[in-house]
Amino acid sequence: MSDILLDTLLKEGRELVLVLGPDGQIREISESFATLLGQPRGALLGQPLERLLDPDRRPAEGVLDLLRTRQGQRAEVCVRGQRPGLRWVDLRTARVSADGVVLLGRDTTGARVARTSQVQLSALAQQLPGVLWTVDRSMTVTSVTGGGLVVRNRSAESLLGTTLYEYVGSEDPAVPPVAAHLRALEGHSGHYEFEREGRTFHARVDPLRASDGSIQGAVGLALEVTESRDLEERLRLAQREQTLGRLAGSMAHEFNNLLTIIAAHAALLEDQLATEGAAEDLGAVVEAASKGRLLTSRLLSFTSRQIQTPERVRVDRLLGELEPMLAAIVGERRRLALELDPGVGWIRIDPALLEQVVLNLVDNARQATDEGARITVRASARASEREPGGWVEISVRDEGYGMTESVRSRACEPFFTTKPQGQGSGLGLTTALAVVSEAEGSLTIDSALGGGTTVRIRFPRSKAPSGSFVKPKVGAAISETILLVEDQLGVRRAARRILRRAGYQVFEAAHAEDALALATAYPGRLDVLLTDVVMPGMSGPQLAEKILEHRPDTKVLYMSGYAEDVDEVRAAIERGQTFLPKPFTPERLLTRLREALGEGVDLEDGVAEER
Repeated sequence: MSDILLDTLLKEGRELVLVLGPDGQIREISESFATLLGQPRGALLGQPLERLLDPDRRPAEGVLDLLRTRQGQRAEVCVRGQRPGLRWVDLRTARVSADGVVLLGRDTTGARVARTSQVQLSALAQQLPGVLWTVDRSMTVTSVTGGGLVVRNRSAESLLGTTLYEYVGSEDPAVPPVAAHLRALEGHSGHYEFEREGRTFHARVDPLRASDGSIQGAVGLALEVTESRDLEERLRLAQREQTLGRLAGSMAHEFNNLLTIIAAHAALLEDQLATEGAAEDLGAVVEAASKGRLLTSRLLSFTSRQIQTPERVRVDRLLGELEPMLAAIVGERRRLALELDPGVGWIRIDPALLEQVVLNLVDNARQATDEGARITVRASARASEREPGGWVEISVRDEGYGMTESVRSRACEPFFTTKPQGQGSGLGLTTALAVVSEAEGSLTIDSALGGGTTVRIRFPRSKAPSGSFVKPKVGAAISETILLVEDQLGVRRAARRILRRAGYQVFEAAHAEDALALATAYPGRLDVLLTDVVMPGMSGPQLAEKILEHRPDTKVLYMSGYAEDVDEVRAAIERGQTFLPKPFTPERLLTRLREALGEGVDLEDGVAEER
């Protein structure tokens, strides 16, 4: 390099030029190099080359010595200056003489960042739960990457150079992948879905354009959507179950109204007729209505639209009455065994919810067993230091396939299921755990793969009923006034007859608006508001709220066979207001009424005796 050329480069050229003396110090530096470092040229002269380098990114040992002594030697170094950020420079030894060495440089910061970004982008693409690819206009694969290649058991190298037609196995433009790529080559986006080894992928294909806007090919991205599709299916199933639940609840509401009319009038006639035969016949009607009430209660428990009414329940009796339904679930090709300890005792729980839990557990056991297997339902008492009265344990054991530890540990998680898609919501054990926990109990699962499964639910043992329930006597001295609100004429008539025969003064209304007007106009005392929950227009809880604004001493007794506003009613019950489930007998209505008035009738014992 001539001195004239070197002088020109130092003063006017854009090249990065550095001249070092024999001592390694900077004798000359080009204006462009000084600008890169963000310092004036004069401040850099006389400095050693090492002073320009970033101390944390020094080149390997001996590299600088080679630059100073060997013409044509190259090295990429990291320099720092007054400007923020680091710069990378590729230095090349252009001349070596006794007077020193001339180094020419090239700023490689942008190229280095691009290389780093490309590596990071490639690593990111490899982490994608899918595949990213490009094809040219002849449908030949020009690039492919992504973690989804592992799922397909393919390597990128095996796909490069092949055509989309080879991979799909067809050139038919109606085949979704081919159609999507042809659409992209025409300038539009295309979509399709496919499955590989049980996993679902959604693919989007777009035009691959050059800088001038012309279409050079297509770029596709396929992402795994297995989990999202599963969630969509579960949501669809939940929505279907919700719709069925509303339908079942509505039907149960109407059925409970009919049962109320039948049970109430049959009980009234039973009191009036003295002949033994008539009393026996009417008793059968009342018993049938009571069984109908249990059936609708079970139906509502599956719809989650039932207001919980915990009561003391004798476990062996409840499970004994449930045996026909358990046998129907198990079927004739499996064996059902009930081992019920007569001294197991009582627990406090909503009986319909306990029935739901046991039915679900037995159904799970049936699905986990082969034909001929035995399913055992056992009820027994357990001593406990933590519970003074001990525990009541209900267990359901099967001789089925069992579970792995990983499945057992997740069995109660919401939406977790090992059943085929569409055959299970994954909420059975979740619901069971919620019901048991609400009753201050516990649920445990013992299982081993190939060794069957035992699900145990435990509840604190409750005291046996005291037998203090006394049926209210018709004609007793009663002075209270009742405001009866019920939109179903038959139910309203039955309730009115029961109350008036018992001695109550009764005002009645078919709608909440009429009841509110009556309560506003009536100057006397209203002791109890007896109202249905679900009515056209204003609901029972809304009516109670308005009446209590002006008559805070009025007690409230709700009655319903199905509550659309379940949460609202539960909140009212927590405030001390009383609930009467339909259908009801005269005895139940009058007992709940005395309870609402705060007379302390032991209703729980009365109900428990019935169980």
